Amino acid sequence: MFKINKKLLFIILPFFLNDGFAQNAFHIKGTFKKYSGTIYLEYAEHLDSTLVADGQFEFKGEVDLPTKANFRIKNPLPISWTPFIIDPSTLIIEVDTTTMISDKKRRISIVSKVVGGGATTLMIDSFQKIAVPKLMAAKTNEEQMRIFASEAKAFMKTNPNQIAPLSVISNAYNMFSDQDLKEIYSNLSIKLRSTSYAKIIKRKIDKGEIALVGTTIQDFQQADMNGKMISISSLRGRYILIDFWASWCGPCREENPKLIKLYKEYKGRSFEILGVSLDTQRDLWISAVKKDKLPWLQVSDLKGFDNAVSRSFKIYSIPDNVLIDKEGKIIAKDISYENLEKKLKEIL
Repeated sequence: MFKINKKLLFIILPFFLNDGFAQNAFHIKGTFKKYSGTIYLEYAEHLDSTLVADGQFEFKGEVDLPTKANFRIKNPLPISWTPFIIDPSTLIIEVDTTTMISDKKRRISIVSKVVGGGATTLMIDSFQKIAVPKLMAAKTNEEQMRIFASEAKAFMKTNPNQIAPLSVISNAYNMFSDQDLKEIYSNLSIKLRSTSYAKIIKRKIDKGEIALVGTTIQDFQQADMNGKMISISSLRGRYILIDFWASWCGPCREENPKLIKLYKEYKGRSFEILGVSLDTQRDLWISAVKKDKLPWLQVSDLKGFDNAVSRSFKIYSIPDNVLIDKEGKIIAKDISYENLEKKLKEIL
């Protein structure tokens, strides 16, 4: 039975960033259940604080049009949070905390919900009400992607000079073809092209032009976990998935069990995986490989996103990958597990 891609449903609520628009005032009126003490507001490059008294708190400031924000508190346990959107207006926000268990460790999650004000939030809500039922009715992940792209482009067409649809698209740029992104970008005004959202789209376009399907990749080499240099050319004669990941990347590690299953099935049939870790700490990298029981080759220069291989492919987020054929030509990129499985069945 087809399972709805929950990750796709999640990303249609974009995490807004700071952009180059005129400053405008905002006023947050918040309630925080069962908490008294200092609360911190993080937005753009600012970190403000105030006291929560009798479950009530307020923040005032100025923001560029829509801005990603989150609340923090001091707690001995690890803390995660849900972002929300600050608009230049009065916002009513409800805050609560929940305790979660992750890797057998307790952690605190700060949940923030805008319940009043926020024109951008309202606009995104309207998009969700239209798009989500259609996505839920889709029978395959591919159909979900087509529906999402169609709805997002319609959202942009209806609101051509608004940040909200551009944010939706930039936050889910992998749902669109390179041609779609080029068309969307070419129709943006100069003002919108200066925003961080448009820059994300432009980076994806530039990446597509670097790693064109059908082109032969340049040779590269990096050290494995034992310090031995491994070159991609030494693996020629096999189909190779270059898998960009890191120990700290949750979505990457969630995919590992499925990749292991594929690897075991196709390893003896001219298929190999080369993991390129974007870690910066050797012990965390090696520990993750051992914990996840990854059987394929692993390399890294421990420079994070400055990894020489990831920079050559213009990798800006992970998980990401490139699939090459026996001659080193790119045959797919940013390929999902489902599509990788289909591709391997087709070619092997």
